[in-house]
Order: sequence, then structure tokens, then C-alpha cells
Amino acid sequence: MVSLAPDGGGAAALSFRDVLGFDPEQLQQIFRICNSANGSCADLHETLHGLNTLHTWDGPAAKAAQDSVGKTRVDIDSHRHEVSQVGTAALHCYEEGVALKKDALDLQQEADACFLTIDPAGIVTEKLHVPFDNARQTLIANLQARVHNIVAAATRFDQDLAVLIEGADGQLPLTPPGAPGENELDRRANQLAAFRAAYHRDPLSENDWRMADALDPHTYDPKYQGVKANITTVMFDPITGAGVYRQNMYIPSADVHNVFNLFDNVGFDGFFPENKGDNRGPSSTVSAEESRVSFYADMDNGILVGRQNPTIGEDGRIRAGDPTVRAVQGNDGSLAIHYEGTDALAPPGAEFFPVMGDMTLTPTGRGNIAAGGSVTSYPSVEGYQYKPDGTTTTLISRQATMSPWGPLENLPRGENTHIGKEAPSVVAQVPHYPDDPNMLSQTDRQPGHVPKVTGHIPGELQELPKPTPNPPPTLPHG
Repeated sequence: MVSLAPDGGGAAALSFRDVLGFDPEQLQQIFRICNSANGSCADLHETLHGLNTLHTWDGPAAKAAQDSVGKTRVDIDSHRHEVSQVGTAALHCYEEGVALKKDALDLQQEADACFLTIDPAGIVTEKLHVPFDNARQTLIANLQARVHNIVAAATRFDQDLAVLIEGADGQLPLTPPGAPGENELDRRANQLAAFRAAYHRDPLSENDWRMADALDPHTYDPKYQGVKANITTVMFDPITGAGVYRQNMYIPSADVHNVFNLFDNVGFDGFFPENKGDNRGPSSTVSAEESRVSFYADMDNGILVGRQNPTIGEDGRIRAGDPTVRAVQGNDGSLAIHYEGTDALAPPGAEFFPVMGDMTLTPTGRGNIAAGGSVTSYPSVEGYQYKPDGTTTTLISRQATMSPWGPLENLPRGENTHIGKEAPSVVAQVPHYPDDPNMLSQTDRQPGHVPKVTGHIPGELQELPKPTPNPPPTLPHG
């Protein structure tokens, strides 16, 4: 099997040596086979079409034969579509594999030129005894981070290959049962397209793919029935070396009472109607669709993403609300972020009791950030910093009640709670852009001017709104 893993199965941990030894030319064979099979399916489809249009044969046997031919044509069309998918994925994997191996070879040559060694496990060390000054230490750290990114990209690439090969071998249905029209090949393609729309380039690092997951509005868990999440984006000045900060607001229990929807929809299982929860504890590795509301701050690239996943009601209704994410940046690079999300299935009036919070992200040096602020006492909140070197640090972990009464007990009457590091209140610092067009400034009224507000993908990202006429406030460290 084509794989980066030494056992060919994709299960073993990948090493830098595996990347150097990978031969992407093997993928060309899959592409050629799929192209050939695609052509054969097209020819066979036309032949069966000719058989199906014969009118000289009549009677029950003829009808049965024609029905069988018709079904066969449908099956062949389906097979042709899946073969085409595998072929397209193989070509993309080939191109990605060539680029991945080239990056690894270039990095190895750069290390050799600097008299450094990259061992099979990917650890950068000195080849010779040379003076170890700050510049040398920085060089080694930078090379080590790049090695990690290559190995992380190779691990994800190997997972893509596993899906591709299983699809080609018939081991894995390309469209899993219960998933309406989406499959793992589609998932990677959708994430790639969403990332390109926002960043205007392909994802390169582990954090790039993390942002691609956040930006992709498609949902893949069958429980969502294909209903998309809503995404909003803001830009800010990058804070190089800080990686990505991700904060998830999730319902820890399997179900909660939707008391806001009581009078619209009196219970289907008991007195109170139910909404599905996320049914999980804290985790830094969950996918973007495993929370109710999230925001991702890509500190290295200056992009803030807000995401609200669909709400699932007991009555079968599924709908995603529109998240609100606003931000302002201080002179020291600190970000004051305000977010809100309201139950999309709730009746009018529920917008007065949203899941919301005001967070401050403050750079503290050496690529580290501190996170703190005020959030509603429900649901659970988790926050993680994913640094470019691959380390993950838990900055926020606040567990909410597991009771199905959690929303009623906490959102309408619960007080906001402080989480994380002590930080100044940022509510007053967050610009609330006017929704009424009559309140737009003269600048915003000018022809061709785009107001600096958040916007939905796909499309160009909007710039971070800045307070006017005063400059952004300086948010103190710590």
C-alpha cells in the first residue's frame, strides 16, 4: 500500500526519515488506473444505453431485462463518479507528496549547510562542536519548528492517503452511510477550498489545517444531516510566533431542555422539548463541529474566525444561528474579543439570553499568550494555545453543570463568571458597529467603500474594525 508509514498501514508514528524516503510516483499509478476505469465506465454506460433503447423485444422478460439494465447503468454511473473522485484525490495527493518531499529535502540540505544534523526522529542537533550563541540557538529552534511542521503535514497527508487507498480498494465507502453527500475526500477538499478563500494560499502547517477545519462550514457528523455551520471572520495585526488560540463553548451533556422553545413545541419525550448537546468533556483535539460556538484567533496570520454549529432539536429541526464576533487590538498587540451565539431554534426573545463572553488575549513573550475574561456561566468553556512548534497549552477550562436544566438555570439569571488570567473588562472597548444604515459615517456612505465589519465566507476577509476617531486602546500585559 502507498503510505508514508514504515509498515505501509499508516498506523505507526511517522518520522522525518519516512518523509525523506517516500516515493510519490507510486500515486501516479492510482491516477492512471482511475482514468482508465473512468473511460471504461463511460463506454459501458453508452453500450447499456443502446441496449436499453431496443424496442423489438417485448413482454415481461424484456421489461425485467430493461429494468436490470437501467439499474446497472445507475450503478455504473455511481461507480464512475467514485472512481473519478479517487483519481482526482490521487492527483492532488501526488502534487502534495512531491511538495512535501521537496520541503523535507530542502530542509535537510539547509541543515547540512549549517553543520546541523536531523536524526531519523526529526531532532535537530549540532554536527560539530561550534560556539553555541543566541543566534545558533535561534537557528536550531527555527529548523526544529520547520521539521515538526513537515512531520505534522506528513501525518495528515498519510491519513489522506489511507482514505484514498481504502476508497480505491473498496474497503471504505466513499460516502459513509447516513452522511448526506459528504465523504472524507470531500472533507479535505472542502477544507482546502475554505482555507484558500480566506488565506489565498494552500495550508502548510498543522495550524493551517486547524484553521481550515474552522473555516469549512460543511458538517460531517450524520446527526447534522448536512446542515452547514455559520462562519464569520475578522482580520487583525499578526502576533508572530503565538500560533493559534481556540476557544470552544460546548454543552457537556447529551441533551438539554429547550425551555425557550416550550410554548412553540411542547415536549416530544416528556414535558420539555430537548436539544442535542455535545456529550463530551474538555479536549484540545475535537473537530470544529463538536462545539456549539467557537472562535479561533490565528495569531501568526492575523485572522479571527467565529463559528456556530447547527442546533439539533428533538423534533428533527436543525438550524444554525449567526455568531457575532467583534475585536479590537491594543498597541501592544493584545486582542479584546467579544462573542455571542443564540439558540437558532429558540423563539423571539431568546436573543436576550445568548451564550456570550468578552476575552482578552495578551502576548507575554516567547510566543506565549495569556487568556482571561468574563463569560456566561453556561455552557462549558475551554481554551487552548497551539504553538507553531506543535505544543498545546490549556489556558481555559471551565466545566458547566451536566444537568439538562443548565440553560434555564444559568443563561437567563446566572451571573457571568471570570475565567483564565486576570484581565481588564473589554466590553466597553469592543466597537459595536451600527446595524442601522442611517447611522453610518460619511466615510462609510462613500461609493465603493466597504464598511470594516465581519463578513461570511467565501469571499475577501474584512479588516478588523478600529475605534474612531481615537486610536486603539492600549491593553496592559498580564
